[in-house]
Amino acid sequence: MLSKVYAVVWSKWRPYMSVGAKTVAAFSMIIAVLAGGFYYYIDTTLSSQARSEAVQELSVKARGAVGIYRSRMAQMKYGMLQAGSMESVQRAISGREGRFLRETIDRFAGMRPYVDYWAVVDADGNSIVSRNGTAPAAVTVRKAVGSTGSGTLMEDITVKRIISRALSTGTAILTTEVVESGRFGRISAEGTATAPERPKRATELMQVVVTPVTSGSGVTGAFVTGILLDGYG
Repeated sequence: MLSKVYAVVWSKWRPYMSVGAKTVAAFSMIIAVLAGGFYYYIDTTLSSQARSEAVQELSVKARGAVGIYRSRMAQMKYGMLQAGSMESVQRAISGREGRFLRETIDRFAGMRPYVDYWAVVDADGNSIVSRNGTAPAAVTVRKAVGSTGSGTLMEDITVKRIISRALSTGTAILTTEVVESGRFGRISAEGTATAPERPKRATELMQVVVTPVTSGSGVTGAFVTGILLDGYG
């Protein structure tokens, strides 16, 4: 009986390879698979670790930024609460004593150079005294009852509403608002405020803190402070 001979159908198209060539090819495939798996593992592990570290670092920086953001407004609030608790300040606001109040905000401005605006208003929200925080002697006094002067932050509608709410509730308000640009005058070498220059943009972002001053007769006025977050317009 004749034995059967089996042949691979596609053998005639298969290139001839020696045992050595086949060994090299097999070894190369094994190395490629191992290298690919190792690269994938390293890439996945390191990428995950890098992302985790990046997220952690950004989280720390974000918490730090939020802390600075809140701490400055808190400093303004508690500093003005301390000032408003003094009977001499309460009497000065009731009597609209501009000189005394100017000296008061000068002292606080010297301790908080990051504050860009200071003001004291009466119970009706009218400005008694105000100053820009851009120079040691940059003070503008407003004494006219029923008027806040020209080109000042006190004329901004948003700020007016915040002051009105704080005075009506007797509660300090800490907020960040978009205010009209150009409310801050340039300061001369002598420390006198000049008229505001034409603003380069329409609005500015500002942290505003309004701290009411209360006495036995109720709310007598408030301290208004502001920090520009995006520079001068």
